[in-house]
Amino acid sequence: MNLYGSDTARDLRSDLQRIVRAPWDGDEIRAWAEVKYPALADAGDADHTDLILVLADQFWSFGIEHDESTVHALEIVADGDDLERKRALGMSDRDLARRAKVLDELAAKWRRPSDKPKHRRVLSRPEAFLFEVGDCFVYPTSSGKPRNPYVSARLEESFYGRHPWEQNGWGAGIVLARSHHYGVFARYVAAFVAPTGTRKPTLEETLDAPLRCFDDIRFVPTEDGRFRDTVTSRPSVFVVTASRNHLARMRVEVVGRAAVDDELVGAEFDPDVSPIARFGVQDLARHATVADTSRHGSIRAFLRTA
Repeated sequence: MNLYGSDTARDLRSDLQRIVRAPWDGDEIRAWAEVKYPALADAGDADHTDLILVLADQFWSFGIEHDESTVHALEIVADGDDLERKRALGMSDRDLARRAKVLDELAAKWRRPSDKPKHRRVLSRPEAFLFEVGDCFVYPTSSGKPRNPYVSARLEESFYGRHPWEQNGWGAGIVLARSHHYGVFARYVAAFVAPTGTRKPTLEETLDAPLRCFDDIRFVPTEDGRFRDTVTSRPSVFVVTASRNHLARMRVEVVGRAAVDDELVGAEFDPDVSPIARFGVQDLARHATVADTSRHGSIRAFLRTA
């Protein structure tokens, strides 16, 4: 009965925790949210009330004033719209009563300003880039897994005592492009490769290593009105983000720089379009452990030849 019980609600909360760092007011954040989550503006969508309530709750938590969102959320609670939708989806009377109690408590909270709003850490300028285009980077791995980027130096001994990590290989990749997401957040289009051996790869070895790949699974309609799955092998090129702390904890090191063919990369990989953006903007470690298989050659396919 938790407000954040659905995947969509949790996704919006997670995205907002990053987006609130942009120097935007409530109207701008709401406009962004409606583009990313069309159900916010579509009263006929099953997720509509969940998203309205989550947005109002997050605005309250961060001390962002946006009367339209607050009033809309309060109306949903007062009218019982959310409860009726949940009833139509099969929620039991017992769970509906619990949900009603949660919503009433939230409505009471939203009617007063937050005493201790979360710190937004609003960026005064676009994030600085940490990589140049063409940077080839490597990082140590243990059975394919990088070091945990969320474990600080102070906690490493206890964490790795519980979760043993012993280096026996290397991961590597190259930055093919970079840009500012929404004009604010630094992001990179990175291709990951599968270096061989146990010693640290050189620049040349990184460029010659086979590209990792993943199976992009899609469902397409058939003549009989059903659907069948299709599998396409694609190179492991993803949109990623990175912070100095995360890179340091993963022991990421730039071993050299190559001349990337910007036109080829731009035509092949759009950071805002699936499949490379299908996971959204994530941390560098997220896609560093894709299986060592490839049918796509090496990074050299994306380099300038002259």
